[in-house]
Amino acid sequence: MAEPVVPTMTVLHLEFGHVLAAVTAGARTLTVDDLTGGRHLSVRLPNSDKQVEVTPDLLSAAVVPRDDDVLDRPLEFRFGTGSPPVTFAGKPVDIGTGTLSGAEGSPVVSLWQAGDQLEVATGAVNASKKPDGVAPPGATHRLITCPTGPLAYGTTP
Repeated sequence: MAEPVVPTMTVLHLEFGHVLAAVTAGARTLTVDDLTGGRHLSVRLPNSDKQVEVTPDLLSAAVVPRDDDVLDRPLEFRFGTGSPPVTFAGKPVDIGTGTLSGAEGSPVVSLWQAGDQLEVATGAVNASKKPDGVAPPGATHRLITCPTGPLAYGTTP
């Protein structure tokens, strides 16, 4: 008797594991280029009409067992090497009213949207539990990743 087929999905995630998208395609294995068209993945900030256009070079694709929660709310999850490979990280944090979970000095990567360009800025968690650094010229909003905790986001004042 044949083994039952476990339904799968493809997740697109950033370096620190934050999932930005999850899709199903039957038995087909999708790649970053399949899902970005080789251009970008548009990620809408929670409760906003603002988007960050994440370029394919910042994304990795992984095929994992299908999970309807991840399909419905991908920004709340992280991909990792454990079992299960995708785990709940928490609702995305608005950095204007919340803080990062990483310890002071932990690395931070901010994906700033500046017009139609993506600007990547690296930094660290500061003593106030916020990402250090300033917005690049023309940047208005960003996604923020840290090795621990949920995805964060924010806008320039």
